[in-house]
Amino acid sequence: MQKHFFKSALVFACLTALVACSSEERQEAPAPDAGQSQKATDQVAPATAADQAVAEAKKAGEHIGAAAEKSVEAAEEAAATAGQQVKETAGQVKESTSAMVDQAQQKTAEVVDEGRAALDSAVQEGKQLASESKEATEETLTEAKQAAEEAVQEGAKTTGAIATQVAAPEVLTYEAMNGNVTFDHSMHSKALSCAKCHEVMPPQKIAIDKTIAHQLCTGCHREMGAGPTACNECHIK
Repeated sequence: MQKHFFKSALVFACLTALVACSSEERQEAPAPDAGQSQKATDQVAPATAADQAVAEAKKAGEHIGAAAEKSVEAAEEAAATAGQQVKETAGQVKESTSAMVDQAQQKTAEVVDEGRAALDSAVQEGKQLASESKEATEETLTEAKQAAEEAVQEGAKTTGAIATQVAAPEVLTYEAMNGNVTFDHSMHSKALSCAKCHEVMPPQKIAIDKTIAHQLCTGCHREMGAGPTACNECHIK
């Protein structure tokens, strides 16, 4: 479009120069004498045709210049319109991109929050299950320990009863140098509790020697104020 404009302007300049030259030639020409009047009259028609051609060329140049100006104005207007459209499109793209970024950030934040909530919930459930499992395990261990102790005690009672019924004789005789000692176990078990003599339950056989006999038997007789305490009262030859 600019190339066309420059070409039109060049044509217009040439036509303008041609018109100017024709005017100067008419101004500088000397006044015709009487002999040349007829000759000049004969040349009026060609000169008038030349002036008309120059006028038409000038008019055409003016039209070309006006068309060129309109073309330039149209080009400038089109460029301004295109620039405005580009600016508006860029603004719309920017707004759309900003909205998409905001939506993506919001969605990411929501996903992160949901993940954290799920993780916290899983941790809490894990802690709760661990706590319940620990309590159940401790309760089971306590019950098992209690049941075992009860079983041991029951077994000890049963074993003690069997041992007492089967192993314990009615009368025991302990040999000694200064005379044997006779111990009536049946009478003592009826009068006293087993724990009076037997420290461990169920009752076990007691290994009696001189020291134990004097501490256990003589000491008990003196404490209770009953039973023999003198040597010849226990040792019988």
